[in-house]
Amino acid sequence: MYKIERTDYGFKVTSSGSFSTEEVEHLQRELINTLAQHDRPFSLVLDARKLALPGPEVVKVFTEIHTAIWQMSCERVVFILESPVAKRQVMQMHFIASPNGQDRVIDATKCPDWEARAIAWAAEAVEPDFAGVKEQQTR
Repeated sequence: MYKIERTDYGFKVTSSGSFSTEEVEHLQRELINTLAQHDRPFSLVLDARKLALPGPEVVKVFTEIHTAIWQMSCERVVFILESPVAKRQVMQMHFIASPNGQDRVIDATKCPDWEARAIAWAAEAVEPDFAGVKEQQTR
């Protein structure tokens, strides 16, 4: 299951449960069509905290989606995860797909303020590791 939302910084995609190859291919078509209609640079928050670990065929399609995103006017991407195994999968995909190093991964189990950190990266390029520090310095 997934949901694509338009935001001030671009888009948020929330994924949960497990995906068959057909379902992830449907997500691929819908997401690419949605992003292609966006007429300005955007950032993307991918909330995969509740996503079941995908098999190799589904990971391949997720990698294709990620590659396609970078061929559009995407500026930054942030993944929100809760599983160390999922984090390794995303890191492998990152090295394959991200041409500009503008991906970040936030472990929601270690950052209770994961959403604020994700939005700070997506909207303003504030490094997730320093989002809380910046906030404290401005008080």
